[in-house]
Amino acid sequence: MIKKSLDSADLESVLRGGFTYLELNRTLLDNLNVFPVPDGDTGANMASTLASGIETFGEKGLSINEMGVRFNAELNRCSRGNSGFILARFFHGFFETLRESEDLSASDFTRAVANGSYHVNEALFSPVEGTMISILSAVCTALSRNEQTSMFDALKLTVETGTKALFLTPKQLPVLARAGVVDSGALGLLFIFRGMFAALTGAKAVLEDEGSYRLEPDPDASDADEDDSSYRYCTEAVVLRNGDNDKNLDDWLRSMGNSIALVKEDKLLKIHIHTNEPQAVFDRLEKLGHLEHTKIDDMQEQTRLVSADDNTTGGMSTLAFVPGEGFERIYEDLGVSDCFIYGETLPSPEEISEALNRIDSEHIIVMPNNSNILPSVMAVRDLTDKKLSIIPTKTVIQGITASYGFSADETVTENVESMTGFINDALGLFVYQSTLNTKFGNTDLKIGDWFVTQSKDVLGVGESSDEAVFKALKTLKVPDITDIAIYHGDGFDPRDIEKVIEKIRTVLPDADVEDHFGGQNRAALIISLE
Repeated sequence: MIKKSLDSADLESVLRGGFTYLELNRTLLDNLNVFPVPDGDTGANMASTLASGIETFGEKGLSINEMGVRFNAELNRCSRGNSGFILARFFHGFFETLRESEDLSASDFTRAVANGSYHVNEALFSPVEGTMISILSAVCTALSRNEQTSMFDALKLTVETGTKALFLTPKQLPVLARAGVVDSGALGLLFIFRGMFAALTGAKAVLEDEGSYRLEPDPDASDADEDDSSYRYCTEAVVLRNGDNDKNLDDWLRSMGNSIALVKEDKLLKIHIHTNEPQAVFDRLEKLGHLEHTKIDDMQEQTRLVSADDNTTGGMSTLAFVPGEGFERIYEDLGVSDCFIYGETLPSPEEISEALNRIDSEHIIVMPNNSNILPSVMAVRDLTDKKLSIIPTKTVIQGITASYGFSADETVTENVESMTGFINDALGLFVYQSTLNTKFGNTDLKIGDWFVTQSKDVLGVGESSDEAVFKALKTLKVPDITDIAIYHGDGFDPRDIEKVIEKIRTVLPDADVEDHFGGQNRAALIISLE
């Protein structure tokens, strides 16, 4: 029998189905994690995050709202990585819509998914197309344009639309095209929806074929639009509707910007958009009713978005996230008061909150040093009484150079400005050994090959680490480098470090080269060039 709506027990069943499907295919997601940054943990982070919510189920007779409160509390506490953070924000918005619902109808589901998408876009520092947000956007559009009469129809349309959107992600995100894969986070979200639909229909979860999600790499895919900063203002509005309708609003918003999330309710309309003309958006919305809330953030002032202003100098500490124990001494020598050492598993908001609360300072300047830790740090602002200023460092090298700008004699605001100015004062190279046969753009990698990455590019490949570093430096053409620091990880043969140093000196004979133990477990070597 096709159910028109789901009660709380049914909803629990389909969410368990979503988790089962995701858990069964988590290794596939880890393997697809985009090259050349071999995080290999998207599936693990998503499964760990969703598992924390699923574990709250079991008590009979709970309402949908009571389920959501427990479910979301655990997701917010235990989310890991960027993908886990997005899941937590999605379900926060999803259940927020259902507070007064006794069951989940197709129209409720449409509104809940739209509100979940809105909260994801609102929370992300810089939403990127070709990821989970693109799946949500496509699903929201399809659900809103095709009125569904049952949850069967709504979930079926969600899976079909999400599948089509998934295979567009390489066209939206060039690094995926060069790697020849779909976005693993987007696929993980689709697995959850597929599992929910399977549970609804009584089908079993399926172990999927990884090859179905690998494509022919496109070496010519350009990064030109990958980090689209052409839209300056993050704009939000809540409209108390007067009953009028704007049938062309969706299409008009797409002509005005990107990162669009639109929530339509009987009395309220919520909009999130990145645009260059926020006032034009407000003017259009005013025709539909009263603007109850508006917000404009200038995305070119990134530090203001993530930093708390403070003009005092006392009661201030610094916290750096580091991928190995060797970096703790390095950061301490730079004047950083506290370090959070992480390994294969990224820290959850709860673990970060506990670390912050152990620091005996009212205001803490935080350097995440990892783009997958940054969202969790931002989420912690709601879990701690500490005042946080977050320097948006994406690598441990950026954290080191940012530390050059810290002074205990300066105010928090002055330190944030100074530290942010030092972020890009060094180039960071990351040296890995390939564990699979693969291709990135025109670059072939065999098992055992050594390769060097910088940002989203593979700069050099060789049969040894020193050969790969030599080729990378020749590709970079950096004659003005004067200081080089090498941080070797656990398991790297110390005898090979001298070979790497020798090759570096053949390219940069006048540079000072130092070797340090970093202790990181992913990159064999991390090299800083200043």
